[in-house]
Amino acid sequence: MGFDEIVGQSRAKKFLINSLKKNRVGHAYLFVGPEGTGKMLTARTFAMGLNCSANTAVKPCDRCLSCKRIQKGIYPDIKIIEPQGSSIRIEQIRELQREAVTRPYEGRKKVFIIDQGDKMTVEAGNCLLKTFEEPPEYVVIIILTINENMILPTLLSRAQIVTFDPLPLGEIEKYLYDRLKGSDDHIKLYAAFSEGSIGRALQIAESDEFTELREEIIKLIQKVSSCSMKDVFKISEALQKKDMDMNNLLDFFLYWYRDVLITKTDSSFAGIVNYDKKQELFDESRILDYYSLLTILKTIQDTQKALQAQANKALTLDVMLMEIKGVYENVHGSRGKI
Repeated sequence: MGFDEIVGQSRAKKFLINSLKKNRVGHAYLFVGPEGTGKMLTARTFAMGLNCSANTAVKPCDRCLSCKRIQKGIYPDIKIIEPQGSSIRIEQIRELQREAVTRPYEGRKKVFIIDQGDKMTVEAGNCLLKTFEEPPEYVVIIILTINENMILPTLLSRAQIVTFDPLPLGEIEKYLYDRLKGSDDHIKLYAAFSEGSIGRALQIAESDEFTELREEIIKLIQKVSSCSMKDVFKISEALQKKDMDMNNLLDFFLYWYRDVLITKTDSSFAGIVNYDKKQELFDESRILDYYSLLTILKTIQDTQKALQAQANKALTLDVMLMEIKGVYENVHGSRGKI
C-alpha cells in the first residue's frame, strides 16, 4: 500500500512524499476532494509513511512490521474517526483528545484520520480547535472532506490543505480494466458516469440498478421525439420519480445526445459512451442536424446549471423537455398531436 498504488493525484502525492523525505510534517492536514478520489487511501498511506520502521529513503517501505500491521488495521497509533449516525459528535473528539495526551505506543506519530469531517458538529469542531492550537509534537490529524467550506474557518487556517482532483477518464478506465472482468463498452460507460471518482465507478459497475435505470432513461429520451406535447409532462413526471440526483440523471441525456453528435461526425463511433446502442445512435443522427444537436446539448447544460442554482426541479425539467421536443418539431414538424 505505497503511494504508487494511489491512482492519479500526482500533486497531492508529491507534496506528501516530499514532506516525509524532508521530515517537514505538520500537525494538521485537510484532504479536500470528491468522494472516491483516494483521500482515505492516501491518508492511510501517509500515516504508514510516518510510522514506517525501515531504514529507507522512500517511505512507506510496505514491507516492515509496522507497514504490515497498518495495512491489516491493527496498528495502535492510527485511529479513524467516522460519523456516528449523521454526524461526528463532540464526545468522539473528546475521546481523540484523551488518546492524544499519551505518547505513541509503537511508532513515531499518533495519527488521527477524521473521515467525512464536514459532518462534524459545531461543538465538535470547536473542541478539536483546542488540539489544533496546542498539538503534541507526536500527533498528526488528517481531516477528510468533500467540501472545505463545511469546516470551521478556525480549523482551516491551522491546517495544510491538500487538494484531490476528479480523475481523468483515461486513468479511471485503466484502473477498471485492471480490476474488472467486463467488456470495453461497459468499462467506458462506468468511467463516463463516474464523475472522476473511482469509488463511484466501482459502485456503478456493481449495481444492477444502474443498468436498469439507464435502459429506462434511454427509452424515455427516445419517446420525446415522437410523443405529443401533452405526453412530455408524463415523461417529466416519470423522470422526477427516479431515485437519483437530477443532475446525475441529466447526464444520461447529455451523453446520449453527445454520442449522437459524435456518430453524425464520425461513423466509426470512436469516443462514444453508449457503445452498445450504436444502431439507435445512428438512426437518431440521421434525424437531427448539427445545429439541432448543439441546441439540445446547450439546453441540457443550461438545465443542469439552473438546478445547481436551486431552481424549481419540476418546472425546470418540464421546460427542458419541451425545448427538446420543440427542436424535433422544428426539424420534421409535429410527430404527434398537441
